[in-house]
Order: sequence, then structure tokens, then C-alpha cells
Amino acid sequence: MFETITVDEALRKGKRDINLPVYVIMFGIIGLSIYLVTAQNYPGWYIVAGIVCGFVFGWLYWSFAITKWRLWAFENVRNVHELKQRAIKDKLIWTDGSFFGRTEIRTADQKQRLINLQDKFNKPDIFNEDYSIPVETIVYYSKTKGLLQAIFMIAVFAGGLYVVIHEHNYVIGAIVSAVGAIFTYTGIAHYNNRAPQIIISNSGIQTKSVQFYSWQEVRGEDVITRRNGKSSTTYFIYQHPGGSAELDISEFDVDKKELEKLLRIYRGRSEKSVAKI
Repeated sequence: MFETITVDEALRKGKRDINLPVYVIMFGIIGLSIYLVTAQNYPGWYIVAGIVCGFVFGWLYWSFAITKWRLWAFENVRNVHELKQRAIKDKLIWTDGSFFGRTEIRTADQKQRLINLQDKFNKPDIFNEDYSIPVETIVYYSKTKGLLQAIFMIAVFAGGLYVVIHEHNYVIGAIVSAVGAIFTYTGIAHYNNRAPQIIISNSGIQTKSVQFYSWQEVRGEDVITRRNGKSSTTYFIYQHPGGSAELDISEFDVDKKELEKLLRIYRGRSEKSVAKI
């Protein structure tokens, strides 16, 4: 067994070989059914059948392909704990014991290979240093996002004024203009705000609302995405002696993947430093 594949490489292959084909199968079948009904005058129930078949065949492909990827990835990646955690967050695999996880289709040989892999989970991950990451990273509000929001909302504000002046719809126009004005202000405020929002370093973490705590005092640090209908918000969360912290990072100059990497590197440096003592 040659553990030469990085976690990032394994995840990229999983998304390419599993998620992408699943979407192609599902939406391809659904799209074909819509075409047959709208352009070829097939009965309308073909669309319902297409939706069902798209889901079934997409899931069937996943059930076979995920086992093949899981074996390849966990056999060739050293840090299996990190791989498993990130694969779950990236929705490649499901948590242990979940209903959907039990729909994976495995041969007897594959089941045995997965059992043999459990020995790797008895070993802690090794720390892979990244010297491109400095001793300290400061996260600010994104000037680009703030500027784009302000420009867009100025247009919304102007649209509201147009509705008031030319359409004489004072209620709708006033509401649109008010929304545009409020979010123009917040966009400009974020653009001009140069106060650190998150300071993360080899020593610990501090945010705009939570004092500094060392890595030995912090636990459960993570970057999560919560969905509310069609929208979603990404948060940086962690627990500390004073309670817990939760920051919306959507307007910051760091994205989810970057912050996750920073947390892994800084946490790893801290644990490595403690181990040397």
C-alpha cells in the first residue's frame, strides 16, 4: 500500500468521478423527458417518470461508484481521519450509520477490504506543514464584496426612485429605495471597515467579539454551512472557556476552504509544539 495521494487530490477525484456523473445522469434523464414531452408530444407523465428514473439511476451509480472511490482513497491517503471528515462535509459520503450510507453496494471482497482498513483509523493523522501560511493571519471584511454590494444596491435604490417618480407607485418604490439605501450603507461600511474580524495564529484565535484564547483553550473549531430554503450562510464556529463563538464569514476576505485549511494548519502547529515540550 503506497500512501502517496493527498486528501485534496482524493476529494477532487471523488467530485469528478462521482458527483459530476451523478448530476449528468439525473439531469440528463430529466432533461430528456422534458424534451420528449414538449418537443415530441409524448404524454405528460413522461416528465414524472424522468424525475423518478433520474433519481434512481443517479443513486444507483453513486451506490456502486462510492465504494470503489472509498477503497481507493482510504487505501492511498495517509490522513484517513481528515479525509473522512472532509468527504462528509463535501457530501461525498454519509456519516456512519446513516440510512443513505447503508445504500452503498459492496461485494464480499470490498467489504473485507473495508474491514482491513479499520486498522488505519487506530493511528492518528500526521501533520503536513504548509510554510506558505504565516505565523498569523488576519481576516477582514472583503473590500471587493463591499464595493460590489454598494454598486448593486445603488442601482436598486435608483430603481425604487424610478418607480416612485415615473410609475407613481409610492409604496413599492419607497420599499425598494429603502432596501437599496440600507444595503448600500452596509456595503460602504464594510468596504471602509479595516478592523480585524478574525485573528488566527500559531498561538490561538481572537475575533471581533471574543477575546484571545490559546489553542489549548479552544475546541470544536469548524466552518459550517447552514441552509435556509434556497439560501445558505457559512459560519466560523468554536467553543472557548467563555462560551461559544459563531461568525458569519460571507462578507469576509476568506472563503470556507481557505479558513478550513488555516484551522488545520494552525491547530497542527500548536499540537506539534506541545508535543515537543
